[in-house]
Amino acid sequence: MSGLAFNPNAYDIVFLSYDEPNADENYQHLLSIKPKAKRVHCVKGSDAAHKACAELATTDRVVIVDGDNKVLPSLFKRNVWIKQGYFDWDDKVFSYSSLNSINGTSYGNGGVKCWPVEKILAMRTHEISEDENVSVDFDFDSYLQLNTIGSHTVVNSNPLQAWRAGFRDAVKLFMSGNGTFDDVDWRNMDRLYSWMHIGADVENGLWACYGARLGCYLIQRGYDHHELCDFDRLNDTFKMYYAASHNNLEKACNNLSILLNHRYVGKVFSPEQSIEYKENIKPPVRSPEHFVAGNKDPEYDIVFISYDESNADENYEKLLCRFPRAKRVHGVKGIHNAHKEAALLCSTDYFWVVDADAEIVDSFNFDYVVPFFDLARVRVWRCKNPINDLVYGYGGVKLLPRCLVNKMDVNTTDMTSSISKHYEPVQELSNITKFNTDPFTTWRSAFRECVKLSSQTIQGQVSQETLERLDIWCSVGIDKEYGKYAIQGAKQGREYGLENKNNNEALRKINDYSWLKELYERTVSV
Repeated sequence: MSGLAFNPNAYDIVFLSYDEPNADENYQHLLSIKPKAKRVHCVKGSDAAHKACAELATTDRVVIVDGDNKVLPSLFKRNVWIKQGYFDWDDKVFSYSSLNSINGTSYGNGGVKCWPVEKILAMRTHEISEDENVSVDFDFDSYLQLNTIGSHTVVNSNPLQAWRAGFRDAVKLFMSGNGTFDDVDWRNMDRLYSWMHIGADVENGLWACYGARLGCYLIQRGYDHHELCDFDRLNDTFKMYYAASHNNLEKACNNLSILLNHRYVGKVFSPEQSIEYKENIKPPVRSPEHFVAGNKDPEYDIVFISYDESNADENYEKLLCRFPRAKRVHGVKGIHNAHKEAALLCSTDYFWVVDADAEIVDSFNFDYVVPFFDLARVRVWRCKNPINDLVYGYGGVKLLPRCLVNKMDVNTTDMTSSISKHYEPVQELSNITKFNTDPFTTWRSAFRECVKLSSQTIQGQVSQETLERLDIWCSVGIDKEYGKYAIQGAKQGREYGLENKNNNEALRKINDYSWLKELYERTVSV
C-alpha cells in the first residue's frame, strides 16, 4: 500500500487523569504495554491538562490516553496508511475509536488521541476563550476519526463517572445540532440515542442515560456549556440531582423523556432490551485503515423483501444474477417489521430495499453514494406501473438510513414516511413493479396505495398531483392483465381512505395482509 504511514509508536504517550475511580488501574495496564508512558494527574481544566501533556512531550506529536481508557495492545501494532495527497494531516488530531462499556457504541468519544504538540500549545478551548465561537473542543474539523478501536472506555465504575460521561457527551452531541434533536447529524443522533436509552444491563448504566437526558434538557434551558471541562462544577451538578433521582432512577429517566417531548426520546430500555439492541444494532463495517470523514462508503447492502408474492423467487434470482451481494427477508408479517428485519441483516450506513414484485431495469446499478455529511433521508427512485403507466415512487427501489429504520414507529400507515422527516424523490427509473400476477395481489396493491393517496397520509405529497394519480389508478388499465382488479381495488381504497382519513387505527389495517385478504374475499367477485 503506497502512501504515508501514521505510526503511534513514534510519539510520546501521556496518560491524562483527574478523579476517575479506575484511573490507577488503567495507568498500570498502560505501563504493562508501554513502560515509558508518562502521566498528568489532577490538573484542573481541559486546556491546562492538555498543555501539561504537551509540555511533557519530546516528540512533535503526543498520544494522550484518558483516565477511563483501558488501552488495547493492538493499538500499537498497526500502522495507519494515508493515501498520498489525500489530505493535509499535519495539524489534525488523530482520534481512535473506543468501545463504550455502557452502551456498546464505538466512535471517538473518550478514545485515544494523537495531538500535534504545537496545536495544543496554541489552542484556545472554550474554558479560556473570550470568543464564544472559538472552541477546539467542539471543532470537529480538527479531528480525523479512525475506525480502529484503540481502547475500551470504562465509565461505569460508580454513579458519578457514568452520569458525567453521559452528560458531557450528550451535551456535545446535542449542541452539534444547535440544541435541537432534528438538526443533529444522523450519526451523532444515533450515538445520542444510545446514550439516552441503553445501559440498564450494566452496573450504573442508567446513570449515563439519566446524565444524557438531563444534559439535553438543561441545554434547552440555557445551561452554560463552558462547565463541561470543569469536573468540580460537574460534580456539584450531579450532587444537585442525585437526591431527587437515585431512589427511582428509571422513573427519573422516563420523566425527562416526557419533558424533552421528542419522538427520538422514549422510555429507557430494560436490561433485556439493552442487551438485544447492542447485539443486533451493529455499527457499520469499515476498513480499519480508512478514515470515516471524507472516505467513500462501501457499496450499500441490498435487501429483497418478500411475503407471499408469486413472482418473488423469480425476481430474487434475477436480482442475484446481477447483484450477488443482495440478501433476502421473506415471510415477516407487517411491512414495518420486515424492514426492521432487513436493517438487522445490514452492516452499511444505508441499505437498498427492493420489493418482491420489482423487476429492476437494466440501466439501474445500485451505485448511488450518499454525501457523507448529508442529513439522514429516505430516497425513493422512480418506478413504472404496468397497468396504468404511472411513473412515480410507488413500488420504487428505496435507499434507507439503517439507524433510523431501527428506530422507526411501527404504528404508522405509511412505512416510508415514518422513518425520517427528510425525503428525496430521485428522478431515475429503477424498476417496473409487476404486482399484477393474480387477482388478489393486484387488488391488494391498488387498494393499499389508494388508501394512502386519498387519506393523504404520506408526508410532503402535493395535493393536486396526488388527486391526479388517484384518478388514474381508478380509471386506467382495464385492458391490462388483471386491470379490472386494480381499478376495483383503487376505487375501494379511495373510498376507505376518505372515510377513515383521520382514523389512524383504521388506516393501519392496510398493513395487515390477513385483514386485506378477508376484505377482498368479502367484497370482490372474481
